[in-house]
Amino acid sequence: MRNIKAVAHGKFFRLVLTEEGRIYWNGQSRKYMFGMGGSGTARLEGFHEMENNYFRIEDGDKLMDVAGGRNQAIVATERGKIYATSYMFYRHFNDCRHNSENNEDYPFELRMPEGFKAKKIYSSEKHYNI
Repeated sequence: MRNIKAVAHGKFFRLVLTEEGRIYWNGQSRKYMFGMGGSGTARLEGFHEMENNYFRIEDGDKLMDVAGGRNQAIVATERGKIYATSYMFYRHFNDCRHNSENNEDYPFELRMPEGFKAKKIYSSEKHYNI
């Protein structure tokens, strides 16, 4: 892991974003945060790279920021889009969340109001806020 751009953490995990747009994580995957391996999957021995395009960002876009919260991971792209994980987080954004499966167990896009773009993201430990 080289060229670290951002570091974030949540209640049970740590995230590292590189300048190349790769994400590495360590800790516990709760509420399906890091894939369909099941809630409670742990990776405690070092950092592990998330699979290529886990958040399903558009071709030509690149991850620019990362945040973590209680049981959620959130990323922002250079084009100003926000993507997140965790079925509990998914349930809190009924009006603006979307994924092609229409399923809470997969990463999803949080659609911004027309004309708005994310420049930086922050998360909190309580109430699934970003």
